[in-house]
Amino acid sequence: MRFGIVVYDDVEPIDIGATYGVLSMARRIEPSIEMFLVAARAGAVRLAGGLEMVAHHGFADCPPADAFIVTGGPGWKREAANPAMREFLRGLPRTSVVASVCTGAVDPGGGGATGWPPRDDQARGDGHRGPADRDPA
Repeated sequence: MRFGIVVYDDVEPIDIGATYGVLSMARRIEPSIEMFLVAARAGAVRLAGGLEMVAHHGFADCPPADAFIVTGGPGWKREAANPAMREFLRGLPRTSVVASVCTGAVDPGGGGATGWPPRDDQARGDGHRGPADRDPA
């Protein structure tokens, strides 16, 4: 199983560390687990508090994954309104699960369970399923 961890400037370091750490521990039991970091562009991402890390992929060259995990932190409000982020998340294949941690789950625009653009195949925050806020594929 492959996991993409979605990051952006001002992500809370614990959101990345804990997410990556849990998957790393799981990989000890299931060696086929893979994970990567994805941001708008591959390369350096500045986290909250000034720490820098490297995103393996950018949105344009992001490989497929079984699940994408949206991280949280002080930058979430900006990213929730960022057209590139919204387009990336809305464009993920329906076969990919989209999950979130911390403020990555905040619902800034009335979107859905992930706090980002909802998808047809995911529950809204109220537990009901509904149409996504995106163009049909």
